[in-house]
Amino acid sequence: MRRSALCFTLAVPALLALAAPARAQKAASGSFGPISAVSADWLHLNGGEMYRNGSPSTAWGVAHDFRSNLRFELGYLRVARNESSAKGATAGVSIPISYHRLTVRPGVMLLAGTAQATRDSGGYYFTTPTGQTGYQPSMRYSRGTTIGAIASLSAEIRLTAGVSATASIRQAGFSGDVLYDDRFRTLAGFGLTVRPGSLLQALHLRRAPTDATTTTGNQQ
Repeated sequence: MRRSALCFTLAVPALLALAAPARAQKAASGSFGPISAVSADWLHLNGGEMYRNGSPSTAWGVAHDFRSNLRFELGYLRVARNESSAKGATAGVSIPISYHRLTVRPGVMLLAGTAQATRDSGGYYFTTPTGQTGYQPSMRYSRGTTIGAIASLSAEIRLTAGVSATASIRQAGFSGDVLYDDRFRTLAGFGLTVRPGSLLQALHLRRAPTDATTTTGNQQ
């Protein structure tokens, strides 16, 4: 389950970046409308083994870079543990600190969504006729709304034009009665960031010499 979720998470940015070949001419100027970057992160590096059939911690986002270098991002975040989880829509900002191919990006974001938890509300101990003892839990399920605040720090290494590998750590805190005893989570993981405009621009420029050679040959 974790392996398939990881593969799916890392595949999404590349698929989204190549989903609009009709915009290749606009991408030649380095733009892709308001979308500057598409990202997907697997954030379950420190989450432990999932004993229940649930998806691991992940994050998805689309971002716009302003001329001031401020990045605004809208996305989705899921924070999963065995006993509880929180998920919802996110909005945040970050700034880049770049050195050659490395970009460090501190940021903050807010989450609005739902939380759920499963707790033992008071079970009982028992002894079998053979003298064995045990404990029978009484599980209680709760669900409600939550607001989260997340501080993040990510590092991006540019692999090719338009594609970067990322590693990130996030500290999240959540409101609401559901997570009264489990409000704070630390998330760590890695992912991919794709800049569609830069990627399609590189593909366009790579194809341009071939197109020019073909045109010259036809004229002769």
